[in-house]
Amino acid sequence: MNAEINLLKNMIDNAKDDDTPWLAVALDEFDKEISSLLCTPGKLLGHIANEVLQNFLLSQVAIEKSILQADKALSDGEKAVAEEQARRETAEREQELLKQKLQELEQQTEARQRSLQENIAQLTEKLARRREKHLREHNMMLEHKLKVGQAVALVVLDGHYPCTSGRGGRRLQQD
Repeated sequence: MNAEINLLKNMIDNAKDDDTPWLAVALDEFDKEISSLLCTPGKLLGHIANEVLQNFLLSQVAIEKSILQADKALSDGEKAVAEEQARRETAEREQELLKQKLQELEQQTEARQRSLQENIAQLTEKLARRREKHLREHNMMLEHKLKVGQAVALVVLDGHYPCTSGRGGRRLQQD
């Protein structure tokens, strides 16, 4: 048993060299308790060992609570980060949807513009054809009137004009 106690003392002494202050304090207290146990008679040794064990377990509860609090704080921080990431992703998805809608609207606008241009071109062509047809008809009518006018002028100049009653035409009397 003395070998085990010496091993434990060596471990405590080696741990004191550690830079962790709370550990050094806890190890010092543990060292004091062990030293006090070594100095007391056998009956007190069990009682003191039990007391030391209880103190050690109580100190472990405090450490456990601080670790749990740190874990909870970390979990809360991770939760906040996750929520922020979810909000950011949602905003990015909404922005992507808006981009898609804008692109669809632009495509629809371009399609309408093309359709409008095609309709304008068709109407312009149709109007040009109607105008040409109208001009041809008008020219034909003018040519016909001109021919009729020329024929009438020839009849008048020749002195013959058709008679509506009788046979043939009458000659105009010359003065």
